[in-house]
Amino acid sequence: MFWYIPFLLAGVIAVLKDKSFRDWGVAIFFLWLVTFTLGERFGDVPVQLPTYAFICIIGGLGFHAVLCFCYQKGRIIMVGVGIFLILGVSITALISFKRIKETGAQLKEYRDTVFSLQHVAHPGFITLGSWTQGVLFEHYLYKRSYTGVWINTEWLSGLWGTVLREKSIEKLNRALRSGQEIWLLNADPLLFSQVQEQGYTIEPFRLVFRAIPKSAAVYNKP
Repeated sequence: MFWYIPFLLAGVIAVLKDKSFRDWGVAIFFLWLVTFTLGERFGDVPVQLPTYAFICIIGGLGFHAVLCFCYQKGRIIMVGVGIFLILGVSITALISFKRIKETGAQLKEYRDTVFSLQHVAHPGFITLGSWTQGVLFEHYLYKRSYTGVWINTEWLSGLWGTVLREKSIEKLNRALRSGQEIWLLNADPLLFSQVQEQGYTIEPFRLVFRAIPKSAAVYNKP
């Protein structure tokens, strides 16, 4: 967004100066403030996306105001502003396309990892991972959410409240005591340490980690 700051600032000034836009601009500001203070809880939930759509209109107003100002100063300056905008849009598009491509590749590799995991995992296993990882894991294997095989690490940390924290801790401790196989969906040193203290051995498996219990008897179950 750094490329568009000059136009956003010009748009804010234009909104404040024009009475017909002022109420609308104030409404957008409070919409942003409410979503930022009350809705900005998780990095993978874009609660401010509708606000950004409205802010784009302010950027457009700012671009128009800048062009009108530059036109009075000379057409060469106006052409320079136009080139700056085209350059900004082009670079933004290239960066966005690159990130989308990288994210797509990461998700494909994660999906392939999950499909491979189901062929080697032993019955009664559980998984530990973030909300995004866990929901995708269940979607790939079971086509539904909250199947009971996944413990959200955000529950364990208390981010979702005390009740879920206590339930998830009890479920994890029960799994550790019974010697269930555990799959860690990301490299969490704290969880690694907790699992290893119970005699588990951790082995990497593609993008995830397999925690094998000390008792080999669990593997002989049908």
